[in-house]
Amino acid sequence: ERSWRSFLAEKKSFSDRTSALSNRELEVFTLIGQGKGSKAIGDELGIATRTVDAHRAHIKEKLHLADGKELLRDAVRWVEANNHQSD
Repeated sequence: ERSWRSFLAEKKSFSDRTSALSNRELEVFTLIGQGKGSKAIGDELGIATRTVDAHRAHIKEKLHLADGKELLRDAVRWVEANNHQSD
């Protein structure tokens, strides 16, 4: 039996889920969705690759993603949705 709370949590929109991210995490998430790796993201943001990797770990935790593949999939969807909204 699923609880009502878990049902509602699953129904949250993508935007609601990403609202849990800090501004920097959202920047990293967006750059991941643009196909950039940790080193390229670090270079672009002026931060260490290890810091980018820490942000990636926090994003996966906050969005309840199992691995890097899910992170990339959701980040690409995020970028596509936001590019479409601004058209």
